[in-house]
Amino acid sequence: ANIACGGHVGNHQTVQETIRLAMKHEVKIGAHPSYPDPENFGRTSMKLSTQDLIASLTEQIGLVKMCAEKEGGVLHHVKPHGALYNDAIQNEEIASAILESVKNIDKSLKIITLNNSKILYLSGEDFEVKLEAFADRNYNDDGTLVSRKNDNAILMDPEKVFEHVFKMISEKKVRTVNRGEIPVFFDTVCVHGDHPNCIRILRYLKENFWNWIGKQNRNMDVKLQYKRYSEKSILIEWPPQIDENTLRDILLDKKSNENYYNKLNVEVIN
Repeated sequence: ANIACGGHVGNHQTVQETIRLAMKHEVKIGAHPSYPDPENFGRTSMKLSTQDLIASLTEQIGLVKMCAEKEGGVLHHVKPHGALYNDAIQNEEIASAILESVKNIDKSLKIITLNNSKILYLSGEDFEVKLEAFADRNYNDDGTLVSRKNDNAILMDPEKVFEHVFKMISEKKVRTVNRGEIPVFFDTVCVHGDHPNCIRILRYLKENFWNWIGKQNRNMDVKLQYKRYSEKSILIEWPPQIDENTLRDILLDKKSNENYYNKLNVEVIN
């Protein structure tokens, strides 16, 4: 969950309430700082001094961390919002201000951005950066997102969103607005919370990806070797062409569909 923390929207109360919901549903807590511009929802670039920007971002990130710890939770990551996110792709000064703000709060926090962002370039080995792809946004040929000023910036249909994301996962490519295909590198996928079809999209993605995992399971099940050596432990051997993440997805699917023990411990040995 990327939680708005006062820059574009949100306040202490909304941050606290959102954190409670995130913890209830076992969702990782993230700070979503932006330019201090609620009038434009943080989606318009601002000219601030570097120190003023760092001060604002540090305050926003600090609010989420404080609220999370008050609820007994942990702040997991930071993802810049809107124009701040986009500006950091090409502007080293903005990217550096974001990194400095994270450092002011907790250098170990993960930072989420695109693979072509200056944040990644400047982070070196000092910060852990996670790359992001967008489920509900169209891409330009250079890997940037189509501007929200354009009518074709946002994907509205859940089925089209699924096709968009499935290509990213299955082929490591994304289709651009000019019908081209470019490589895409990512650790996490974003669906915008203010998208009018957000809930429908998330439900459609979950249902269809679980169906896909189930098909992978049925196709691969004969190749997996199981050996139970205690009441709640099994040894699994699998062919090298199945990566560990796929295996874990298969096991989760089997666990839900075949009534495995709720607390089954699986030791993975290849």
